[in-house]
Amino acid sequence: MVVMTSLYIRASSPGSALIRPALLLLSFITSSFVAFAADAQCSFEAGPRLVASDGTSGDVFGLSGAIDGDVMAIGAIWDDDHGFNSGTVYVFVLDNEGVWSEIFKIVPADGGSEDVFGRSVAVSGDTIVVGANGDDDRGFDAGAGYVFVREGDTWVQQAKLLANDGAALDHAGWAIDLDGDTVILSAHNNDDAGSSSGSAYVFVRDAKNNWTQEAKLTASDAAANDDFGHDVAVSGDTIIVGAYKDDDHGSSSGSVYVFERDAEDLWQQTDKLTASDANTGYHYGRFLDLQGDTALIGSPFHHPLNFGAAYVVRRSEGAWLEVEMLIADDPATQEWFGSSVSIDGEIALIGSFYGQGNNVGEAYIFHNTGDDLWTLVANPTAFDGSIGDGFGRMVALHAGNVVVGASVDDAPGVDSGSAYTFWIDCPGDVPGDLDGDGTVGVKDLLILLGNWGSCDDCDDCPADLDDDCTVGVCDLLTLLGNWG
Repeated sequence: MVVMTSLYIRASSPGSALIRPALLLLSFITSSFVAFAADAQCSFEAGPRLVASDGTSGDVFGLSGAIDGDVMAIGAIWDDDHGFNSGTVYVFVLDNEGVWSEIFKIVPADGGSEDVFGRSVAVSGDTIVVGANGDDDRGFDAGAGYVFVREGDTWVQQAKLLANDGAALDHAGWAIDLDGDTVILSAHNNDDAGSSSGSAYVFVRDAKNNWTQEAKLTASDAAANDDFGHDVAVSGDTIIVGAYKDDDHGSSSGSVYVFERDAEDLWQQTDKLTASDANTGYHYGRFLDLQGDTALIGSPFHHPLNFGAAYVVRRSEGAWLEVEMLIADDPATQEWFGSSVSIDGEIALIGSFYGQGNNVGEAYIFHNTGDDLWTLVANPTAFDGSIGDGFGRMVALHAGNVVVGASVDDAPGVDSGSAYTFWIDCPGDVPGDLDGDGTVGVKDLLILLGNWGSCDDCDDCPADLDDDCTVGVCDLLTLLGNWG
């Protein structure tokens, strides 16, 4: 297929210096590219199972995990390198053949017994942040967060994040998330408004790589035992915080609080979300994820029999609206569907670590086929799953790459843990199809050029095709390579 095109673009437009060579390249393309054939189904493949290179019994590798681009980080919270249950995070990278390989093991400079380093982990670009809710710098089990940055194939510690008012038993780092230069660090056991009312801390990195605490977030109606901060997520200037024991619609019905950062870097609570069918004991907000204007909220005790559910909630013109409730295709008692969640674009990944009975575990992948009609397209399971593995306790998804943790899997030792990899590819997800019409063409090129430069929100920057938080030459080449 020969692609010929001519465009008139103002010389002052972003990326204009590259327009002329790009158009010359387009006009001389003679290679045949495989066009993406849109259909109603996604392609899905299972990859290898990952285990820690030095894993041993009781490490629970796979309890936490995250993916961004070609980097995956997986926590093993009871690894003993720096003392009993000190904790470790393993880093894997994806090669050109689509194979994940362990290349580094992260341990903190001051790690100690019972720190539980790796209880939570997040990746954004070349930065990995790790929660250690058992750290004692601010008091027994006050907790902390750590920041590591990539230098070649190693990650070096850049900072340790401690709450200004941290106190014993706060458990800061129980949950953590990162987007660009913003970290949200939860302290779900903080007692500002009563025992375990909970709080969360926002840290930001400046141009000199210094990290400072920007805000402390608490619920406007905080109350004892709400567990505000059991899970957190950040995307751009928006943060969501789960409080699954909140009682607005009955004991532990659960809620999610929305905070937004204004032009003066002040964070304000702008909304409080509850399920359309909220009820006692549903635990709405126990697990959650956020990308741009879309939140995925787990409610693992949904239904009197604890089938579980997950809700897709969208922001439109400043208002958050529940657009879909997702459930398993074969709900089962005590399945805990929604016990982990991850969203990337129009794909939702949901764990159910009690699925298949006896804590074997499974996961579900849904795809938005249009107008928020979410369709189940895959049901990942462990090829060697067995009773008690807990497959689905952790899930992570990015750019088609899927990882599901089975932290109490018994290979190579009892409860050593493992993680299973998969690949999902859905219609409209071809790299470079920025307008979602199933074809990479002129409109997509204009969108990419219009977003040339650094991304304001690394997690919501569709033109950043290589996930380096910058729209540049590599992204342009990727788009051109998928032309047609």
